[in-house]
Amino acid sequence: MTALMQVFYSARCLLVLDQAEVVLQEKVNNYRNGYEAYGELLWQMGARRHDSCLLILSQEPLPEIARLERETCFVKSLRLTDLLEDAVRALLQSKGLSLTPTTAIAMYSPRYLALQQIAQRTANLTDA
Repeated sequence: MTALMQVFYSARCLLVLDQAEVVLQEKVNNYRNGYEAYGELLWQMGARRHDSCLLILSQEPLPEIARLERETCFVKSLRLTDLLEDAVRALLQSKGLSLTPTTAIAMYSPRYLALQQIAQRTANLTDA
């Protein structure tokens, strides 16, 4: 963690943590055993000014984020709304898939990128 922090503060970089909710215990909003260091990492990255950016994608809020938003001006969170049905319908139609937008949204929301990847892979398989 120390090496990561040194890079984060010494160079301008982007760190993306996708599906960050996997480090949390279900229904407890606390870290799983062995993943507690993520909380410290988030706190360190969010509490001090730097030129880097940490982008966290998570379906569940991480404990430090709300506190950092209240106590510092460096942390901001945005909730993404559910996928728009029209956008999903257009994606599915462009790939020639018959899955209904409602079903696709229920399966992949809010992971639009995952939906795009699945649609592309499925289209590739049907073309072969």
